[in-house]
Amino acid sequence: MSGSKRVSYYYDDLIGSYNFGYGHPMKPFRMRMAHSLISAYELDQYMEVIKPIPATSNEMTRFHSNDYIEYLKRASPEFAEKQQLDTQKYLNFDDCPPFDGIFEFCSISSGGSISGAQKLNHGDSDIVINWSGGLHHAKKSEASGFCYVNDIVLAILELLRYHQRVLYLDIDVHHGDGVEEAFYSSDRVMTVSFHKFGEFFPGTGDLKDIGIGKGKHHAINVPLRDGIDDDTYSSIFQPIMQKVIEVFRPGAIVMQCGTDSLSGDRLGCFNLSMNGHARCVQFMKNFGIPLLCLGGGGYTVRNVARTWVYETSVLLNKEVSKVLPYNEYYEFYGPEYVLDVPKSNMDNQNSPQYLEFIIKSVFEYLRHVQHTPSVQLHEVPPDWPGFDSEAEAEMLDQDADANMETRITTLQNDRHVTTMNELEVDNDDANDDDSDTYLVTTSSGRTVRLPNPQSGRHRRQARNTKQKTSRGSKITTKSTRTNRNTATSTNGNIQTNKDDVNEKSTKETNTPDEFIGDIYKHNGTASRPVRSNSSILSNESTEKKQEIENKNYSEYKSEEEKEKESVEEKATDEKEENIGEEKKVDEYKSASDAETTQDQEATSAVVGDVKNVETENNEMDVDSNIQDGEIEKAVDEIMEAEETVQNNNDVEENQKDDLESANNL
Repeated sequence: MSGSKRVSYYYDDLIGSYNFGYGHPMKPFRMRMAHSLISAYELDQYMEVIKPIPATSNEMTRFHSNDYIEYLKRASPEFAEKQQLDTQKYLNFDDCPPFDGIFEFCSISSGGSISGAQKLNHGDSDIVINWSGGLHHAKKSEASGFCYVNDIVLAILELLRYHQRVLYLDIDVHHGDGVEEAFYSSDRVMTVSFHKFGEFFPGTGDLKDIGIGKGKHHAINVPLRDGIDDDTYSSIFQPIMQKVIEVFRPGAIVMQCGTDSLSGDRLGCFNLSMNGHARCVQFMKNFGIPLLCLGGGGYTVRNVARTWVYETSVLLNKEVSKVLPYNEYYEFYGPEYVLDVPKSNMDNQNSPQYLEFIIKSVFEYLRHVQHTPSVQLHEVPPDWPGFDSEAEAEMLDQDADANMETRITTLQNDRHVTTMNELEVDNDDANDDDSDTYLVTTSSGRTVRLPNPQSGRHRRQARNTKQKTSRGSKITTKSTRTNRNTATSTNGNIQTNKDDVNEKSTKETNTPDEFIGDIYKHNGTASRPVRSNSSILSNESTEKKQEIENKNYSEYKSEEEKEKESVEEKATDEKEENIGEEKKVDEYKSASDAETTQDQEATSAVVGDVKNVETENNEMDVDSNIQDGEIEKAVDEIMEAEETVQNNNDVEENQKDDLESANNL
């Protein structure tokens, strides 16, 4: 069964752009390093490389709660600083910071795992790889251990649509508590986890934790001690997994390949080499069962990239050179520049007697497992979250044929109904949780006002909510582990170290309130600068929002505003009437001025004629023969002209008085 397989590989280059924060052990950048090395080895030529479709909130809520996913959609350093109560409820401060782009990061990771499961369901691939997935700590309504959305649970739920039994295998150094908790009472999923147990995050995964109800004996935990090496790990891994496959008979396998179980990991305590880790992958591949390989932990980035590249070659059944080819991140692999992660001289605290006891206990639990689950055979449901594309098209055609005279049929109308979980809170009212109403914008762009059931929520929460206690940190667990794990440690030293750990854990649990406000102050990074609140909380542009507000403004006017507007309209009308009267007065004044100008010109012409007559008489040496009557007549004409001018002046003064009276009115 070790022949060539059809392999699909999911990768989105954007996954490496996100940053958990300065000093955080989780580096999404490691996926970009691994992909660069895969391309340098030309392994991408032997498999189908696919860019995953980001998972939607509806897909995430198949496992996670609606409130939690809605919080992740709005989460950012600035938002978490304002909504401290919600942040304490959903996030663990040390392990799971609210970095920029948190929801997009989870969408890419989950989208690859869900799409990979669908690939296996349809028989398009035998093996699917998604090194961006494997976030096994996330709970239904809580982030944990660097994990926000549990893509593994979402992938298993998709596989259960076609397969009656699904096996989940976890070789991360930390217990896969989130996946085990999700299927703890189910007999259709068996979870098997090889992990460090004791004073180590998350503190779960005891050998006696075997499930409840129908899921009893379907949770297999293999608690290991520090320093386990390749041979010891294989001696317990292979017999247990061989027995699990024989008894449970899964239809598909989901394998979480966390590399923090490698030697020299920042947060790990095992002593596995790259070859020892990949040996587990090779062993599971040989069963010939549809296999979904996911990433997970791993905090020494150069070793993470090396191991995942080598395991990719194992799944492809391709030999690769130990000498690293030149790639974009070649300098990270110095000074040796080889494809290898060797084991160290760390002491192995797993004795043969202890391992034999674990194997016997696990075999006893498996003796009670029946390979046939309680679920009966049933018709495979359509692909979620919507209908199957072909079936949906056929159904729409039949509906259109049956309602040819109807413009929009009932089925078409129902498909466009917006549910409440698709509503987005408007940016203006999102920060005011104490208001009586709030605006919501549907997916179609329509804005409506709804009553706010959360009015006064912050006051009630501040009064009723108790301080949430911490379950410990994945980061601090590594730092608190001291030399008590070495073979030379005495019992007295071990007891002293435990007391120190308990004292430190108590200090971490009682986090002061004043520390909460400072923990999320974030200045952003060069690749992902801090965004303003308006750009984080709203997906609508300013122009569109202004258009919606103008459109709906008239629906929400109060009676007072309407009365005020009517008064203003009356005043505007009166003002327009006054302006009309002023225009009429101006026109009358212009006409009067024109007539006055004409009279003055006529008078000037008469006077000029008289003067011309006098001049001509003088030039012609008018003598005394001119009749006295003619002279008197000329004088009378001059007098009449002067009186006409005076009358015109009086008329003009009267017009000015009338204009001033009109203006006073």
